[in-house]
Amino acid sequence: MNRTRKKGERFEFSDKVKRDIAFEAHLFCANPACCRFTSFGTTDGKARAIAEAAHIGAAGTHGPRAEVEMTEAELKSAENGIWLCKNCHGQIDDDPKAYPVSLLLNWKKDHRKFLSKLAGKDIDSVYFETYARSRNVAQRHSFLGYMEGRRVFFDALDIEWPDQVAISLVEVKARIAESCAHLAHDDLARKAMQRMRKAIQTFLTAHPYLATLRCNGLDPDFHKFSRDLGSLREELFAPIIEIAKDSDYQLSDELLNAYQCLELHQTG
Repeated sequence: MNRTRKKGERFEFSDKVKRDIAFEAHLFCANPACCRFTSFGTTDGKARAIAEAAHIGAAGTHGPRAEVEMTEAELKSAENGIWLCKNCHGQIDDDPKAYPVSLLLNWKKDHRKFLSKLAGKDIDSVYFETYARSRNVAQRHSFLGYMEGRRVFFDALDIEWPDQVAISLVEVKARIAESCAHLAHDDLARKAMQRMRKAIQTFLTAHPYLATLRCNGLDPDFHKFSRDLGSLREELFAPIIEIAKDSDYQLSDELLNAYQCLELHQTG
């Protein structure tokens, strides 16, 4: 039966529920960018962990993600818990807006799915796949953060400086190559980045004289440059949105607003 929690009331996990949450995660941190193994034994034979059964919906009325409506039984259940190392637990609780309930539930679901693929594999394979998973997620997030800082490709300026655009594009190509080198060959983000790289290369090939091209409204080459740069923006947007959605990465409102404006322009 549902009831309103009293002010200051907390619904903690029982020891059994904590063990269930830990065992379901196989004692690996469920943050896909971490995947740290969290168990160790003391010299007197006691089992310990550098992780905790973290609440998805807050245990207390003033805790992070306390707005979720759940019964007492649901709040105390293993379904409301996720196994996280102490660093990641602190991170999600200190910034609940960046780590909402929906994201943590996705972490838990994806972690369960990932672990099911490890059953029966030797320790070397488990280590390699766990490392690859955390590395892939970290590379995705790092790349998306880098691209968000490249505003010239998302917001049209009054004047586009061709030489500066060329420099930025070359830098982006280099960053794509670096990121792809750390991603699995079948990774969605790697394929999306390769599409971005191809689009950039096509643009640069079509405009080999950007270093000397001047901002001249009467120059047909400058007009072509401006039109093609607009088309390139459209081509770069889609893979970035695709990677962000697949990575549970929250893009900035500024970039999302620019994307919405672009979609309206395309359908208008």
